[in-house]
Amino acid sequence: MLGYFCGTGMHGGSIYVRGEIKREKFPRQVRICEANADDLAKIEPYMEKYVTLFNKQIPNDGTPFWLLTPNSNDPYRQLYVTN
Repeated sequence: MLGYFCGTGMHGGSIYVRGEIKREKFPRQVRICEANADDLAKIEPYMEKYVTLFNKQIPNDGTPFWLLTPNSNDPYRQLYVTN
């Protein structure tokens, strides 16, 4: 489902992805880790809204959620100029 360069230009926030991912498709400025219970609690209201709007359950089949965040506080430092 994801193409190459997901998260390119990311300098804040977070992206949640469910399912298999290939780390080589992401730029090095994006940190990838498996979402933990605290991370999933943050998106629980959105998942509940999804279930209500689309009348579809989210399978509880063990498929992991991944959390994408910027790799540092200044992920694009030295991308355009030498600092």
